[in-house]
Amino acid sequence: MIDLKRIRLIAMREWLSRLHQRSFQVVTIVQILFIVLGASLPTAIAFFDDGDEGGTATVLVIDQANAGVIDRLAPYVTVDGTAGGPGGASAVTLEPRSIGAADARREVDDGTADAALIVTRNGAGDLDFAYINASGENDAAAQRLLAGASAITVEDRLARSGVDPEAYQAAIAPAAFQIEGTRPGNTSNDEDEIDGARYGVALTFTILMFMAIMLYGTWVVQGVVEEKSSRIMEIMVNAATPRDLLAGKVLGIGMAGLTQLIPMLAVGGIVFALQRRIAGAIGADTGAIAGIDFGSLSATAIGWFFVYFLLGFTLYAAMYAALGSLVSRQEEVNQAISPMMTVMFVGYFAALFSINATDNMVSRIGGIFPLTSPFVMVSRTVMGRAEGWQIALSLALLVVTVILAVLFAARVYRVGVLMYGQKPSLKALFTVGRAQAVR
Repeated sequence: MIDLKRIRLIAMREWLSRLHQRSFQVVTIVQILFIVLGASLPTAIAFFDDGDEGGTATVLVIDQANAGVIDRLAPYVTVDGTAGGPGGASAVTLEPRSIGAADARREVDDGTADAALIVTRNGAGDLDFAYINASGENDAAAQRLLAGASAITVEDRLARSGVDPEAYQAAIAPAAFQIEGTRPGNTSNDEDEIDGARYGVALTFTILMFMAIMLYGTWVVQGVVEEKSSRIMEIMVNAATPRDLLAGKVLGIGMAGLTQLIPMLAVGGIVFALQRRIAGAIGADTGAIAGIDFGSLSATAIGWFFVYFLLGFTLYAAMYAALGSLVSRQEEVNQAISPMMTVMFVGYFAALFSINATDNMVSRIGGIFPLTSPFVMVSRTVMGRAEGWQIALSLALLVVTVILAVLFAARVYRVGVLMYGQKPSLKALFTVGRAQAVR
């Protein structure tokens, strides 16, 4: 019979002993700082990228041909390609001036302006564009203006030939071309930046899941072996049943793990959700940040992470404790847990593969198979490629497997804690188990 009071006391002992360790406190603080730095990457990229293509290049426009080019160039100098559109932060500031070419060159040379665009007509009546900057290089502003100048030149030629501008625009309109998949969520669109942000979050949480389960699972097995090697286990077995010891140890170390993970993910999630506000506060270009709901993505990623972490940790921690109970020395720990480590690495690499191909056979099977689903399914849910029935089936199988694993681990642990000095063989396990059954 399980004694909840004993389990609570054992769990509190494990939890408080970890919390009072200086290394635990230092590592927790360092992890929080690393997560904050990682969550601030979109803002940092926007801040350091600000000025390359984002609102600091001032170009003087000297329209000597009176062709109205400054208004026609506007769509080509915005971040999203549409003049005045949502998020259309200016990539190039166009400033109309009524000065000569020599004066324009002088202002560029003095640094008053970044560049100048002089528009004239040649002998054939075509528009000529002369772009002047300090270096004479083909910079980002020149590339944008070149695209606009090419289109304006064609329009001007057709207009002078009597072709209706509206008819021309209708003729050159791009074809309605869309790529669709047979499965939901596979429609192709212009979300490369959003997918990039999701990719980064999915990769971060996949690595964090693997590291957390491996680290805290190792704490469990090392604690079991340490208690066996120091003979403390004999005293503890007299005060509590092996099943209570197993439950208390897994629960206590799980609480210690959550003590590290909760503040780390909470702070990181808040920082990630406030990207645009932080960017605005430090003067970074908010238009350079992907148009994604950072708050929703943070909540989704953190929510699914905790669900799969709690189940995944319980599964692996129980098995780690069972394997640790079969050995009596720390030197034998790596050999004892190597089978579970192999399975974890398979799940980890399957998760990394699934981030790039979230809907292939490997990711679907890995997301459902209980031993790998804690790693694979997090990346699939963050990327938005997991269907509802797949998540439900994955969780159902994982819960059933956790229950069976805990029951099996409790039986092995009950026998293993008494195997002092014996090799962890099936024969020894069976012999001790039969002796326990007779009693």
